[in-house]
Amino acid sequence: KAILIIQASTTIDGLKFSGAKVADSNGAGIRYEGGSLTILNSAFEKNENGILGQGSLSDTISITDSVFDSNGSFANGCGHNVYIGTMGKLIFKHSKSIDSRDQSHTLKSRALLNEITDSFFSTRNSDGSYELDFPNGGDVTLTNNVIEQGPLTGNGVVISYGEEGNPNPTPRFTATGNIFNNLNSTGSFIRMQGASFLNIQGNTFIGGGIILLGGTTDLSKNRNLPASVLDAYKIGNLLDRLTTNG
Repeated sequence: KAILIIQASTTIDGLKFSGAKVADSNGAGIRYEGGSLTILNSAFEKNENGILGQGSLSDTISITDSVFDSNGSFANGCGHNVYIGTMGKLIFKHSKSIDSRDQSHTLKSRALLNEITDSFFSTRNSDGSYELDFPNGGDVTLTNNVIEQGPLTGNGVVISYGEEGNPNPTPRFTATGNIFNNLNSTGSFIRMQGASFLNIQGNTFIGGGIILLGGTTDLSKNRNLPASVLDAYKIGNLLDRLTTNG
């Protein structure tokens, strides 16, 4: 069911996982089944799932300086670049998750606590779905990321939070210092359901669509720019740095 199955605390450094495919179309580069997992300097390419699994509420997955590219499978409708089930904490930093395929997500997490920092998410060149999906809510912090949705997406939402309810404790959503780029003319950057605390400040939103669908918070400290400025704006040094990572 996977190239590598993890069932205890493990550190992975400098490995490449490619081409995982099984009969039920749910193969994974890594199938995670428990323990705290650290992934460093690794790549996941063209698997049915990049990483798939869940752990206990005391477990943490930490992913740093790694790349997830062109994972996903339409056959079972569940394949994603990164799919983390119910568990304690996900840390995703200075990494890329791009071009998830066949209506899959670049990152989907049901973890209670999610910290996503200095990373790049994009379906610019694929037919992926959500860039970030937190279907059970939880505590989500997005800081200094570049998040863009391509024109071939199967939905008009860039980030989805709580669409399956909010069983996770601490329903909080914080987004600061991020750059969001919507390559579609319409849609929603953030679709929010059930967060009791919202903090969306200091972000730049480029392209079509409304910033927030559902939920209420002060959005006045964000910038909303038309798609026509994108070439001149260049998404700054952050995008240049992140797109060369890995």
